[in-house]
Amino acid sequence: MDPRGLMVIGAVLVGGFVVLTTLKDTEVTLPVPGPVAALGSRPLDHSSQTRAAGVAADYLVQRDWGVIAEGPVAAHDRSAAVFIGDAIRDWRPAGDQEVVARVQMLSEQRDCAMPAPVSGALVVNLAVEHPATKSGLYSFSQAELLEGVEAWYHSIRHTDSEKTPRVPGPKSSHEYRVHDIAVTETAAPVHVVVQNLNAGNVLYNLHLAPGATLAGVSMLGGDANGVANLPEAVPVTAITRTALVDCGVPMRDAVRGEAGIKARIRDHKLRGDDEIANARAKLAEEVAGYDAWFRTQFGVPAVDGRVGLSYAEVSLIGPVPADPGARPAYRPLEGADLTVQAEDYLKVEGLHDWPAAYREEVTRMGTLLAGGDPLLVVRPEYMTKEY
Repeated sequence: MDPRGLMVIGAVLVGGFVVLTTLKDTEVTLPVPGPVAALGSRPLDHSSQTRAAGVAADYLVQRDWGVIAEGPVAAHDRSAAVFIGDAIRDWRPAGDQEVVARVQMLSEQRDCAMPAPVSGALVVNLAVEHPATKSGLYSFSQAELLEGVEAWYHSIRHTDSEKTPRVPGPKSSHEYRVHDIAVTETAAPVHVVVQNLNAGNVLYNLHLAPGATLAGVSMLGGDANGVANLPEAVPVTAITRTALVDCGVPMRDAVRGEAGIKARIRDHKLRGDDEIANARAKLAEEVAGYDAWFRTQFGVPAVDGRVGLSYAEVSLIGPVPADPGARPAYRPLEGADLTVQAEDYLKVEGLHDWPAAYREEVTRMGTLLAGGDPLLVVRPEYMTKEY
C-alpha cells in the first residue's frame, strides 16, 4: 500500500498530530496556555546571559564559512554585533515546554516567485544559521517517517526474539529552533527577508520597539520555517531550500561554497585540477543565478549587505536606542500566535508529548505497512520458531 494514500488533505488532528499534505491557510487552536514547566533550550555558551565583559565584537570568531557568535551577542544591521541586552529587554532563551495559543498554517510559494516588498519599505536581508534555542514545535516529512520505520524494522531483524527492540526516536532536525528578531527601525516600515542557511526548521520570534512597523516577512531556505508574534495584517511568505533547487536557484554564496570545495579536496572527493575547476565554475554559476533571482524578488543583493552571524540567537534591525526603555520587550512563545510552514507532519507542545508522539507515529505506520505486528511479521522466521 502506498502510505501517501493514508494522508488527509488539509490539516486534521490525528492522535495529537496535525497531519498536513496540501497546505492551505488552516488554523489550529490549542489548549489554554499553562505555566512554563521548564526551559529546555541550550543557547551557545551563555545560557540566559545578555552581556559580557568587553565589547560585543570581542565575541566574534572568523571561520572559513563566515563569522560566528561565541557569546551573548546579536547580529546588527548597523555594525558587526551588539550585546543581546542592547537589543531586547529581559531576553531569555525560549523553552520547549512553552505552550503557544494558536498555529496558523502557511502555504509555501510554489511558483518560484516571492511577493515584492511594498514601495517605501526598508528591505533588510538577514541570514540565520544554527540557532541553539529549541521550541516545542516539530515537523517532519513522510520520507523521514519512513526512514524511522525502516530503522525499526532493521532493529527488529537484528534483535533477539526474547527482547523488544526500541522504536527509534526523532532527529534533532525535526525541532524548530528559535531565532529572536528585534526591530527598532522607525524611519520606515521594515520588510525582513530571512535566509535559513542550514537544513532544518527555524521559528523567528519577532519583537518590535515602540514606533517600529513591519511591512512583510519573507522566509527562505531550510525545510520549514515560521514566525511568532507577527503583528496582524503583516504578510508573510515562505519557500524552502528544496523548492529553490526545484526552481533552478539553489541557495548559494561564494564563501560557504568555497569552504565546501576545500573540504571536498581535503577528503579526496575532488581530484585533479579539472574536477576542482569544474566545481568552482559550477559554484560561480549557481551563486550568480541565486543572486540574480534574489535581486529580482527583493531589490537587494543576496549576500552583499546581508546581516547575520552563525550561532547567534538574536538579530537587531535598526539603531540601538539610547534609552533602554525604548528597546523592544521580550515576547515569549508561551501564549503566542504562530504562522508556520510545515512538512507532512506538525507536532506542537500542548497537544502531545515529544518524543513519544513521534515513536507512536513510527509504530502506527510500521504496523500498517507490515500488515500486522512487525515483531511477528518482520522478524525472520528462524528467530521465532521453536525447535
